[in-house]
Amino acid sequence: MKLDLSLSVLMSVYYKEKPSYLDECLKSLYEQTHPANEIVCVKDGILTAELDSVLLKWEKLLPLKIVGYEENKGLAHALNFGLSYCSGEWIARMDTDDVSLKDRFEKQLEFIVANPGTMVLGSAIEERFYRMNQCYHKNIRFYEDNIDKTSELLYRGTPIGHPTALINKNLLQRYLYSETVGANEDIELWFRILHDGYKIRNLSFPLYVQRINDGMFKRRSSVKAFKEFKIYVKNLYALNGFSFKLIYPCLRLIVRFLPKKCVELIYMSNLRRNILS
Repeated sequence: MKLDLSLSVLMSVYYKEKPSYLDECLKSLYEQTHPANEIVCVKDGILTAELDSVLLKWEKLLPLKIVGYEENKGLAHALNFGLSYCSGEWIARMDTDDVSLKDRFEKQLEFIVANPGTMVLGSAIEERFYRMNQCYHKNIRFYEDNIDKTSELLYRGTPIGHPTALINKNLLQRYLYSETVGANEDIELWFRILHDGYKIRNLSFPLYVQRINDGMFKRRSSVKAFKEFKIYVKNLYALNGFSFKLIYPCLRLIVRFLPKKCVELIYMSNLRRNILS
């Protein structure tokens, strides 16, 4: 199948990222069976010398476009900033501490070509849980393959893994990421897109490896947890009115305040699919 769609990878890196993770991330882009036309990497603030060294190394091997600014401004701002430098028809998101499997872009673009009208496409995720730099658990996280504003999955969590997303550039330019919702810029974006009648598609097999460190299971601050809760309840009510399914965001809010070990066990169990998927 001829894949003549142009593709830009959009990512953001900041000073706390581990150089080895960034190196693995860029290596996975180098090994793609269908390479991206360009990789736009936003320096969200001044980086360490080690991180800059990794970028310089891969700048010689990849179509890497490094842009940025001196003050850390958060992921939403970085992605909006970087989007203005993207020339591709399609935008592939990726986090700088993760890995794209080598056929990710090939498989996603094949689906786009075969399914005209698709505007947002993700995939399942291979999750790898790390403690002290050792992987101690693996899991495959699946998402529904065809999601609209009436999908029940929305009550239980995000409809797509943000870093797996391949997004039509014109669509993303129209909506952009909200810079006022904290770390919830992705789910807030999906709600706006779904509200306007677009669908989100997902491939049923993993094309992305996500690194989950045990620091993720620490209890969230009350401000962050309630901000996430409000986004879900407000948007779900706007989409479908009152429903007893709104109990799911309430359950998820409770989980956010559980002890770290309890949250970790839930993430690695089937219970997560029913509450946190």
